[in-house]
Amino acid sequence: MATKELIVLLVLIDVACGAVPDYEYTAGTVKPLFDQMYDYGEFKKKETGTRYHQFLVVLVASISEITNVPHEDLTTQDGVLHFENVRFKNRVRFVLNDNQHAIQEFNPNRPLHGEMQCIHTGILDKMITEYKRIKEGHEFPIVLMYSLYIPCANIPDLSYSCSEELAIFACRRRQDAHFVVAYSHIYNRTDEKKAVEFLSTANILGFRYQRNSQGTCDLVSPYEVKYTERHLLLQELFKCLNNTISRSRFPRKPADRTEIIAYYVNSMAYECFGQENGRLRDQNRQRVQSCFHMYANKSIGFESLLSNMETVNKDKQDIAGCITNVFALPNLLPGQPKDPFNPFSDTWSSTADPKLNETFPESPASRRGPRQMCVEPELTLESLCTQKGKQRRGLNIQKRRTPRAAAVVEKKMLAANRKGARKGARKETRKETTKETRKEKC
Repeated sequence: MATKELIVLLVLIDVACGAVPDYEYTAGTVKPLFDQMYDYGEFKKKETGTRYHQFLVVLVASISEITNVPHEDLTTQDGVLHFENVRFKNRVRFVLNDNQHAIQEFNPNRPLHGEMQCIHTGILDKMITEYKRIKEGHEFPIVLMYSLYIPCANIPDLSYSCSEELAIFACRRRQDAHFVVAYSHIYNRTDEKKAVEFLSTANILGFRYQRNSQGTCDLVSPYEVKYTERHLLLQELFKCLNNTISRSRFPRKPADRTEIIAYYVNSMAYECFGQENGRLRDQNRQRVQSCFHMYANKSIGFESLLSNMETVNKDKQDIAGCITNVFALPNLLPGQPKDPFNPFSDTWSSTADPKLNETFPESPASRRGPRQMCVEPELTLESLCTQKGKQRRGLNIQKRRTPRAAAVVEKKMLAANRKGARKGARKETRKETTKETRKEKC
C-alpha cells in the first residue's frame, strides 16, 4: 500500500484545531522515531513484568529531531537508558493503564487508560513545558504518541473515549503543540470509525503499523485529517439567538438587548450544566441538549403586553432550532464567560475544559444586581422578558421602574393599543359591510 503524504500547513487562526509548522509529514518521515518508541515501550513493559498487552509511549520532539533520528540499538539496557535519560530526558514517558487511579469521574473501579493519565494528571503539560524550557521557543513542539491500540472510543461501560479526550486537549492546546499518533491494532471493543472521527476532526495526524507482503511492517496513513473549526457551545447559541428572536420586549439600545440575550444563555447553561459532574462529551451531549430544550420550553411565556402569541411561539421555535443546530456541531466545547463573574458577558473562551458544574463560579441571578431589566420590569431576564417572576429581596419591582423606562413602556403599550383598536375597527367595518351586502341580496 502506497504511503499517502499528509501536508500540514501553518494554522494559527483562532477557530481551527491544530497549529503546526509548515512541514510535509509522511509515514517515512516519522517511522524511524516511532520504531524507537515502540522498541522502548516493549523493553519497559518487559521490565515491569506486566501482563497488559496495551502500553503507551509519549514523546515531545522537534521537527529536526524527528527528521534526523540517529540509529540506536534500544534492545540493550544502555540504549534504553540513553533514549530516556540523555537524548529525550524528561520528554519521553512510558505509561501503563492505572488500576488504582481513584478519579471518580473516570470509572474508579476500572483501569484508567494511558491517554487519560497523560491529559488529566498533568503529564503532557509538564512534558510540553520542559520541551519549551530546553528549546527556548526556537522549535515548535510535536507530541508523538505510540499506543499498541488506537486511542479508544465508545467502549461499553467506560465513561470516556481516549480519542475524544485527546481531540479536546489538542483543540485547547492548538497553539502550544501539534499531535501525531501511531498504533498497531484496533481493540475489539472500541468503535474505530468514531475514534478516527475524533482524531481527524481535531487535526491529529494518525499512522498505523501494517505488515506488508515481505513480512515486515510499514507505517501507513489510515485516514486524512480534516481542518474542522472548533465551536464554543454558548458562543454559538448566543449568536443564533441574537440573530433570530423578537426584540419587541427589549430596551432600544443594541448593547442592552445583547446583555439580556447573553444573560438568558448563561442562565440556561448554569441550570443545565449544574446537573453534570463531568465534562461536555459525546456521552452526555444528548442529555445536556435535552435539558436546554426543557429550560427553553418552560422559561418562555405569554405575559408580556408587548408581544402576542404568534411572536412568542415563533421565539420558542427559533430557540429550539438554535439549540438543535448548535449541539450538532463537531469539536464542541462549552465555553466560559471571559469575565466569569459577569452574567451579562456575551463573549466566551475555550482556555479551559472544566467539569460542567464548575463552569460558572456563581449563579447569574446572584451577580445580576440592578444593571439590566426588561422594558416591562416585572418580567424576568431568565424568561427573555416573557414571564413574571418572584419579586427579588422583597422589593416592589414596579416602584423601581425609572421614569424613562415607564415612558418607554407606556409608549409601546399605547402603540399596541392603537394597533389593536385599528384592527378592531377594521373588523367592525367588515361586519357592517357584510350585513349591508346580506340585506341587498335579500
